[in-house]
Amino acid sequence: MSSGLEKSLFQLKFTTKQLQKQSRKAAKDETAEKAKLKKALQQGNTEGARIYASNAIRKKNEALNLLRLSSRIDAVSSRVETAVTMRQVSTGRGRGRGRGRSMGMCESKN
Repeated sequence: MSSGLEKSLFQLKFTTKQLQKQSRKAAKDETAEKAKLKKALQQGNTEGARIYASNAIRKKNEALNLLRLSSRIDAVSSRVETAVTMRQVSTGRGRGRGRGRSMGMCESKN
């Protein structure tokens, strides 16, 4: 049975991967816009070059923002993962009391 924290952890990790993928796509789009910019400049199309340049800048900023957001969500994911682990350890300790005696690990007072 998975708890709400574990579901949240999965969702956070999934979102991080999605944002990283979108960031890579934006970076790829930026390089494509730069190539169009170079081609427009070679053809003497300054107005088109300005448009491609602004698109390239926008895509670069988009990639950086997505990467920054992905990093923040990854940090939250790490904290949630720690909380899940601590919960599992604490519930495991609660259930594990008395096992040492039943397994002959503890000294008896007899």
